[in-house]
Amino acid sequence: RLSTRTNKYGINKKLEMPVKLTDSDVEGLLQEVIGKNAFSVLKACEVGRTDEEISNKTKLDIQTVRSLLNQLHTIGLVKYTREKDYEHNWFKYTWYTRKDMILEVVKEAVNERIYDLKNKLDMETSYMFFACPNDCVDPMPFEIAAEYNFKCPECGSDLQPYNNSLKIRKLKHELLVEERLLRKIKRFERSKRKSKKSRSKK
Repeated sequence: RLSTRTNKYGINKKLEMPVKLTDSDVEGLLQEVIGKNAFSVLKACEVGRTDEEISNKTKLDIQTVRSLLNQLHTIGLVKYTREKDYEHNWFKYTWYTRKDMILEVVKEAVNERIYDLKNKLDMETSYMFFACPNDCVDPMPFEIAAEYNFKCPECGSDLQPYNNSLKIRKLKHELLVEERLLRKIKRFERSKRKSKKSRSKK
């Protein structure tokens, strides 16, 4: 299960999406979720390639490719077929992109961002915060500040009440962006399903 809190790729920036989501938008989001190198490996698997062929295609060393393939397989974005090489007595693996899983992985990543933002927003709105006037440490909730007797643990200055209203507004805006994005992904997902059904009837 992909988690933005624990996955090795991380999410480094926001993407403001247009009104209509397209395949290229989804691809851009996916690259953001899994990282540039993993995305290159995934693209190389679209036609089915061995790890050596992927290494040649992406210019990544074979160990990096195998590590990324394992990570992509764990989150369900690639699958493989195995064929016995009787001459060398080993198995040859051919890797393929699971395009049917791309939307699901992107959707789950956005859901994780929403979950994290809601937790942060709940924290910021539920506690009174205190900060060092010299910005030695990050603002801390009342309970932690009390443990330090309302003194900065770095410089000893008196901790002052911290106005986090700007941070709350920022978190609310980020949450709104992510929730809008999630709705667009779900609409896009439904449209792809309808399009697939209509093609299958022809």
